[in-house]
Amino acid sequence: MRNTKMISAEKQANFTLNFLQQTIQVKGLKSLILSPLSLSIDLAVIYNGASKDTAKQLANVLIGGKLHS
Repeated sequence: MRNTKMISAEKQANFTLNFLQQTIQVKGLKSLILSPLSLSIDLAVIYNGASKDTAKQLANVLIGGKLHS
């Protein structure tokens, strides 16, 4: 059985890679610098003030590491 921290790190990495890939595709960028930790913290702050569907979607991103296009 995998360690919870390892699962969390894996989900964070998946989220970061998905976000980076989608951002580059949409914006047509050749290079991009971002802080995965800052992005997660910002989303957590937004989640704190969200409700209903928005809160569910943010929880899916923060906990599940899934980013929908």
